Amino acid sequence: MVTNMDEVNIEFTSLLHTYLRTTNINDTELVGLSGCKYVDKILGGSDNSDKEEPLVVTKSEDRVYANAPNLLTVKVKGEKEILTVDKTGFKDYVFWNPWSELAKGMSDFGDSEYQEMLCVEAGAVSAPIVLEPGKEWEGFTTLTVESQ
Repeated sequence: MVTNMDEVNIEFTSLLHTYLRTTNINDTELVGLSGCKYVDKILGGSDNSDKEEPLVVTKSEDRVYANAPNLLTVKVKGEKEILTVDKTGFKDYVFWNPWSELAKGMSDFGDSEYQEMLCVEAGAVSAPIVLEPGKEWEGFTTLTVESQ
């Protein structure tokens, strides 16, 4: 929660770094962003739109989905559980995986750990949140595991 205790508006961005562990990135699917526009940070901020679903990581990814739906689903082929990611207060999602080339250059990330993770981050990054004096803002993510 953020409370503006100042006498002027404040602006800020926020991102919850939610790293999801998976057994195999090649079998992991993200559902819920079909038709959504995103900025591809790897391609220099080019605007794109997802037409295919589910999303599957096959290379380094760093996308910002502005004004994305609240509810997403993460599925792993062959597993009985699915994970739902539900954001409140945030407008955006970031979809990220460093893949092999970037993982090797990260001091806090093992060279092969990209194969066992997917980052699905709720945030306010495409546009800052503007908070008037005396106002509060709250954002959170709810993760739920369910059987298929």
